[in-house]
Amino acid sequence: EATAAAHFELGVHLHRDGQRERAIEHFRAAYDLQPDNWTYKRQAWNLLPPGVKSLDVYGTDWLTEVKKIGAENYYPAMEL
Repeated sequence: EATAAAHFELGVHLHRDGQRERAIEHFRAAYDLQPDNWTYKRQAWNLLPPGVKSLDVYGTDWLTEVKKIGAENYYPAMEL
């Protein structure tokens, strides 16, 4: 988890510094190390430039990932 977090934070830093290609490498590494972490996925997808599709860059997108886990599992069931 710590290595994934380090890659993610480095990706954020590189993105803020204008180094998008290098940032993408680190976002991918974070995703590969912790594929169930939705924070890493969403942030990486949201930081792409307008018009660039996450499916093209990361090989996945929000809809693909939700379908993979099942829409009923995206949010935990409410306990009433």
